[in-house]
Amino acid sequence: MAGPRFLLGVGAALVLASSSALADPSAADRETSRDLYAQGVKALAASDFVGAERACGGAFKLVNAPSGALCWGRALEGLGKLVEARDAYLAAAHFPQKADEPPVFTFARTDAKAAADAVETRIPTLVFSVSGVSRDAPLRVAVDGAEIASDTARLPRKVNPGHHVVLVASKGYRTAHVEVTAAEGKEQRVDVQLQAAAADDSASAEGFGSDHSEARGSAVPAIVAFSVGGVGLIAGAIFAALGISSQHDADTACPGKNCPPGVDYGHYNSVIIGDTIGSVAGFGVAVAGAITGWLLLPSERANGSQTQQGLRVFPVLGPGVAAIIGRF
Repeated sequence: MAGPRFLLGVGAALVLASSSALADPSAADRETSRDLYAQGVKALAASDFVGAERACGGAFKLVNAPSGALCWGRALEGLGKLVEARDAYLAAAHFPQKADEPPVFTFARTDAKAAADAVETRIPTLVFSVSGVSRDAPLRVAVDGAEIASDTARLPRKVNPGHHVVLVASKGYRTAHVEVTAAEGKEQRVDVQLQAAAADDSASAEGFGSDHSEARGSAVPAIVAFSVGGVGLIAGAIFAALGISSQHDADTACPGKNCPPGVDYGHYNSVIIGDTIGSVAGFGVAVAGAITGWLLLPSERANGSQTQQGLRVFPVLGPGVAAIIGRF
């Protein structure tokens, strides 16, 4: 991928010291940039594009130089990020020329211009054809989670090759979800059919993120709270059983609290008190966990408002504990 003039060797990284960004980089920035550039060149030679993207990108961000931008573009192209690669190539090609710059900068500009022209022909294009709404109806379009300018929603869109998720929304219509695989160098039409939504339809939106799964939220916090409450319930039951057993032992050894010589009732009493405290604490955790979990249960929502799901209640019972919790 890299031309012979680009891979001049690790020593070429030293020329980065003569470059400057918007603010002059520090000596530490320049030295770090040299080292990262050297790592990036080695990674490119080994086709380690992930490592090269990290190293070359870091080198260029620390010290702007056409050689660093070219290195970064090569790495991005190797990762299939053609849009970002061409952007890096153009940054290198358009880097201002200086009278005292090293020859490697000139070589980098030339290579970057050729690489930008070559990769341009490989970038796919998506054309969104939206039906079901008037041609002048405002649209909101997101590609892979990134929303594009509304005024360009119906214009050809450059994307990287591969799989993409497209969301299209318009006020009063259900959000459409389309998946498409873009092929290198191809212009592909993406047909999107919008359907009018009822007033109480939770899938209707001016934006995205309105389906039931997102509106309900995550049940994980509630599950964790219920789990903690369950542990507390088990612990409370165990301590309650131990307390009953300890009381039985005390009544057997010391009838009417009258202990024979050599037997200390205070020992039994301490154990009973400890078991009682453990039981109360355990059941307290159980109640707190149950209440917290119940309150954290995700609610059904439509158009951002909660819908009535009916009364939901249940009792929590334990030694010394009685409660009824619910959601209205």
